[in-house]
Amino acid sequence: MEETSLCWLLLFCIFLAVIWVMVLAFIISNYRQNKTLKAGLQKSLSADTAKTRYLSNMDHEIRTPLNTIIGLAELSRLEIGKDPGKVQDYNLKIIDNSRRLLDLLNYILDESLAGTGSAESSLSVFDLAQLLAFIMQLYSGQCEKSGINFRINCDSIKDSVLWGNELYLKQIFMNLISNAIRFTEKAQHITVTVKEVTELRQPVQPADNEVWFEFIVADTGSGIPEQKLSSLFNSQISDNDFLFRDSKDSGLGLVIVNRLVRMMRGTVGVRSSEGRGSEFTVCIPFIVPDEKTIAGFKAGRRPAVGDSLPEETLKRVDFSGRKILLVEKDSLAAEVAVRLLECVGATVTSTGSYEEGIRIFENSSVNEYDAVLSALTVPETTGYDFSRTVRSSSRSDSTSVPVFALTENAFTGELNAVLDAGMNGCIVKPLEPASVYAALKASFT
Repeated sequence: MEETSLCWLLLFCIFLAVIWVMVLAFIISNYRQNKTLKAGLQKSLSADTAKTRYLSNMDHEIRTPLNTIIGLAELSRLEIGKDPGKVQDYNLKIIDNSRRLLDLLNYILDESLAGTGSAESSLSVFDLAQLLAFIMQLYSGQCEKSGINFRINCDSIKDSVLWGNELYLKQIFMNLISNAIRFTEKAQHITVTVKEVTELRQPVQPADNEVWFEFIVADTGSGIPEQKLSSLFNSQISDNDFLFRDSKDSGLGLVIVNRLVRMMRGTVGVRSSEGRGSEFTVCIPFIVPDEKTIAGFKAGRRPAVGDSLPEETLKRVDFSGRKILLVEKDSLAAEVAVRLLECVGATVTSTGSYEEGIRIFENSSVNEYDAVLSALTVPETTGYDFSRTVRSSSRSDSTSVPVFALTENAFTGELNAVLDAGMNGCIVKPLEPASVYAALKASFT
């Protein structure tokens, strides 16, 4: 009897132990689950805070130039007929702040591309020497007016035709040089040095046919306080008050540079001291194409993206006697394009309809139009189809008339599609007079 009681007692104890283990396991599991949920919630809250902070920063950065543009436009309207000098000054400031807004949009796009890994879509063959010539033309006049000595040293370049991201490299140059100009005064210097390097400062093994370039943008301007150097490329730019010491600077230029350099597998660094100037060094790898590709590149057509004319040449542009067909669905965009062309003497026929554009071209005399500009999207079809229809026409001038796409997208995927559709190239919106005139001037010669 006692043995039976002991057995039951032992079974009862085992049962209690099992229940206790199960309860303990449940408590531990619940604790771990709650801990995981709390960590996830904290991470989510941190992400929401960062997102809110980012949107708040962007809201401030966008509204600041937009408020300036609207205010200056109102002041310009009030001064019309009273003080032409003030009107001219207001208009120049409106243009400056509009470009600042465009830089912001480019930054947001770059952030999106970084998240999707889409940088590869912009790779193409390009000529580094041509790009440096463009940069020289773009900034030499501005620096001369400000009394700044600007020069580019590129004597050590051996490989000029490269495979890489020309659009990003151009943006890097423009951001670094624009930043240097803002903080450099009269009689000071800005020097851009381009070197093809064989010994890298970082432990990176070059791939086959890969060459690294070192781009140095140095100035003798006001310099950067040492305590600010570590935060120059910080994406939380609105916390960096140093970047806002100039009202014209959105503070995004160096952040964009850092982002683009990283997307191109490169590195960026800075050396500076307050009152002694700054030196930004960017190292980026490119591929050297084979001889057949280089020969084809030099002989082939190139899209007119970002090409421009120096200011003095711009003043002498004369398209008198030239007739241009424009297909643009947006009435305001069409008005801008028409006036840009009419200001240099061109005669423009404008339509917002693909079918109407084809009808106008088919009913015109042979060689009546010196060029055709078409937006890539019109009500009935795309600009690609418009170009293909023009090129397939039985007219004798169907293959010779220059056709350019007006597009907001300058990436290589779209550029290739433009060329495949038979167009001569792209003119990127928003339309800059220099870019429009350069593309057309090249096609007329």
